[in-house]
Amino acid sequence: MAPAGPAPPAGQVQRSHHRQPNPGRQVASLLGVSALAVAVLLGFVFVRVHRRPAVAPTRVAAGDCVAASTGELRVVDCAAPDASARAASVLADRPDTECPADTDSAVATGGALLCLVNLRAPHPGAPGQGGGVIRAGDCVANPATLRTEELVCARGGYYATVLARVDRTAQCRPPASEALSLRAASHPVACLRPRAEAGSCIARATVGPPDAVPCTDRRAVGKVLARVATAGRCPMHTTGTVDALFGLPGRQVICLTRPH
Repeated sequence: MAPAGPAPPAGQVQRSHHRQPNPGRQVASLLGVSALAVAVLLGFVFVRVHRRPAVAPTRVAAGDCVAASTGELRVVDCAAPDASARAASVLADRPDTECPADTDSAVATGGALLCLVNLRAPHPGAPGQGGGVIRAGDCVANPATLRTEELVCARGGYYATVLARVDRTAQCRPPASEALSLRAASHPVACLRPRAEAGSCIARATVGPPDAVPCTDRRAVGKVLARVATAGRCPMHTTGTVDALFGLPGRQVICLTRPH
């Protein structure tokens, strides 16, 4: 899915990726990010609702139940055996249109956005279940792909947990250490708690923020000691730093030591 526009991600305040060594301390940058890669990431935003197109031969109203087959939606009685979901809301299909938080899927049809809730499990729109609307309790993939999406938290391998949806970056509170902009009319900032926290190890990244990996993983290039405002504030035993591309103010630099 293409980036939504040039708006920078919330919390991005540093663009330098080569730091001078702090006096008395050997500090080397372990993250190489090209100018082009940074420019791409600065234009990245979340897309809150993953729309899928469908044909609806009849008008679907809020409260209607639908059945789906081969890309076509049919309005059916909610007690019908093939009824699969209820339209919780029917909204105008605009780029910043948001479905309710409990939406399991969003379907674009005829200029309308149908916010559907499954009549039976599974409910991917529930917190941490990997689908629907991005909200607190969800887990998201690394934004370096330019198609950051929800992942099922229980399966692991995600980049960060969403702690809150707020209006401004300044409203993000610990333990959040990063924030991303959303394409959304309300609460357009997602406060994130990355898996790469103090005590965990990270892998080398060419584009985008580094992923957390086990310290025994051959891809591990450092163990996180702290997240601070500048490299000069890193604690003793720091051997390298990484720019936190989406870091909140005061947490834009990741201080690293050797992974073993």
